[in-house]
Amino acid sequence: MSILKGEHAKVVTIFGTVTVPSGAQSRSAYLARPDLGGEWPTILVMTGEHGITSPVKEICRRLARQGFAVIAPESVFSFPDLERYEAYIANPAADWSNAEYGYGLLSLPAAREDVVIVAGTGRQVAALAVVGLPADLDALGRVAVPTVALLSGDAVDSATVDQARQAAPRTGWVVYRGVTDDWWDDGGEGWDDEVATDALTRMSEFFAQHLPPAH
Repeated sequence: MSILKGEHAKVVTIFGTVTVPSGAQSRSAYLARPDLGGEWPTILVMTGEHGITSPVKEICRRLARQGFAVIAPESVFSFPDLERYEAYIANPAADWSNAEYGYGLLSLPAAREDVVIVAGTGRQVAALAVVGLPADLDALGRVAVPTVALLSGDAVDSATVDQARQAAPRTGWVVYRGVTDDWWDDGGEGWDDEVATDALTRMSEFFAQHLPPAH
């Protein structure tokens, strides 16, 4: 693991690849967390088929600097995989995570349909943040945990946003005008530092409000 003293960080972080037991085999994940003692509110980042890219690692590190343990699995989503990662972060022996009391899910665009389904299954998910608009708005409306969705104004029109708000009235909606769907990807053409900074600040405040506090 490596240590980074990021600008505007609340804490110094440690980050790197970890091994997650998976039956006779094992899986990898990228973990960024405070380099301090204690158990931290934990966020599981679902990336979909793109896996652990450089922009995903940057998001993990930026959230970790705000006092979260953030883990991004390498594998494409499946329920058996999810259960393995849940067991890993919720293991009481993991002295860096308090996920046994509830954890957050962050869904990046390629994984947002799967994550909405997961968040509605009654698992230990305590809060959900979705980047982009899920196709199944009714499923999003059935999610009982606190939810926030961050949308690109260039990807959805006002009528669609209104429809989404009606279908999922308990979801908080943040719409960024003038940016494309990859505003969060610091390696993509649509990268927007101002929007990404604002979005990550909002995510941090949202998860801090709804996840079990560090102890």
